[in-house]
Amino acid sequence: EFDKKGNWTSIDCEHSQVPNEIIPKKIASYINQHFPNTKILQIEKNDRKGYDVELNNGMDLEFDKHFRLVEVD
Repeated sequence: EFDKKGNWTSIDCEHSQVPNEIIPKKIASYINQHFPNTKILQIEKNDRKGYDVELNNGMDLEFDKHFRLVEVD
């Protein structure tokens, strides 16, 4: 999904992982360090709130707009 300016707001890859080039480097680094061997299947960006990330192990992670982890579900 894209906003009116053409920037992505949500990417959902049911059968593969979200391309690494799209994932913010700080989020990718955090996931690689704390959740090795997992893949990001979905990422959603909200400019006011931050990022929601779904991993292939069923975990949902929420990062604030400064890329700090704020919630794990």
